[in-house]
Order: sequence, then structure tokens, then C-alpha cells
Amino acid sequence: MRSVNYPGLDRHAKYHSLLLAELRTFVYRVHQGEGATAVGTMSFLWSWLNLHIDSMDRELTDWLGTHEPDSGARHLPS
Repeated sequence: MRSVNYPGLDRHAKYHSLLLAELRTFVYRVHQGEGATAVGTMSFLWSWLNLHIDSMDRELTDWLGTHEPDSGARHLPS
């Protein structure tokens, strides 16, 4: 996202940071012997991933499809 100057980079990165914070809470709860379970954690991650791909990653894909890359940007092969 940096290499193509994606304007939504900061917002996209914030969502990943929020996920990490949420996972830290799950880990803390497990260490405290609270109700966090592997099934609950996997359910949360599955939901987050599906929502993230369907919204944030789709926005990135749409943006990439309508913007020419900068001359110095590296790109994945087709």
C-alpha cells in the first residue's frame, strides 16, 4: 500500500492495530482464566477476516484498479 501511495493506508493499518488490541484482550482473558475460548477466538477471527476482506481489502482492490502506479513502485507479477 505504501509503494502505490494508497490514500487509505492509515485507516487500513488502524483496523489491523485494533485487531491486535482485541487479540491481546483475548490472550489476557485466557491467562486470567476468564471465559475466552479457542472457539470464541476463532469465531471472532473468522468474522473479522470476512468483514475486513469484504470491506477494507475490497476498497483497496477497487482503488488499485483505477489508479496508475507511480513510476518507482514495485508490483506483484500478474
